[in-house]
Amino acid sequence: MSIRPWLVAMLFCLASFPALAVSLGQVQMQSNLGQPLLARIPVYDAEQADLDSLYVHLASDDAFKRLGIDRSLYRNV
Repeated sequence: MSIRPWLVAMLFCLASFPALAVSLGQVQMQSNLGQPLLARIPVYDAEQADLDSLYVHLASDDAFKRLGIDRSLYRNV
């Protein structure tokens, strides 16, 4: 069984793609108990275009159900 040179070259090309990710900092809470959630999460290693297209939202209803959390407490957040 011989490995074809073009297959090896293709595998090396695929393996050389960089992993694209951003780093998130620690959550900084700015609200107190009983107040609407106000928090900041620093985002590192991101370009301005990434930050401009960033969309933040609460998890889905299914995710809340899986964790046993009553989502109705977070509807107005």
